[in-house]
Amino acid sequence: KNYQLTSVIDDNVVTAFLNIGLKSESDVTHLSFLKEVAVSAGLPIARNQTMIMNHLIDQQTERLQEGLHTNLAELTEFEQKKEAALVDLIADCCAGFNSSTESPAQGFLSLNGNLDILRNPGDVRLEY
Repeated sequence: KNYQLTSVIDDNVVTAFLNIGLKSESDVTHLSFLKEVAVSAGLPIARNQTMIMNHLIDQQTERLQEGLHTNLAELTEFEQKKEAALVDLIADCCAGFNSSTESPAQGFLSLNGNLDILRNPGDVRLEY
């Protein structure tokens, strides 16, 4: 049921939820909703994945790269949750081997950034 509804979601709705989610200072619900739009009932929706990724690239590339390359220990608890939600959203946009989203997604986190996270995970909990 959700799959049919989310597979025809309007581009303006995705834009609105993404903008609200990225600007929010206290809630990651909008980003979590977009995860359901990208992958509904375990089924990737390529159209939505591409739409979400394009909006992330077009509107938020600089801010995302700054945030995703920041040392997690320097972030507030909410900022950590938000960054985790963004990483989860980006990962869901690549589910199902969507080649139009995989390449841009790889650019959000550098190889060195990933290695730093693996080497120094700290004791940060990213539950949300």
